[in-house]
Amino acid sequence: MLITTEQHRKLALACGDHPVALCEACAQAHRLQEMAVDPFTRRRFLCPLCAGDLSEGVVEHIRTCPVFGGHA
Repeated sequence: MLITTEQHRKLALACGDHPVALCEACAQAHRLQEMAVDPFTRRRFLCPLCAGDLSEGVVEHIRTCPVFGGHA
């Protein structure tokens, strides 16, 4: 699932105060603003510590966060 511009905006505005994805490799939870972006591939939602792809965790957050109508 790709994240829409609207979902990304809502994540930035409403979910900025809590973690939105967990990096299992680093065992660290990250907020959206902490995540890295690869300027060459334009991939976003990367772990700032190991550059692991956290996009699945972000998508799961969108499915479950009460801000998006999901159930935590």
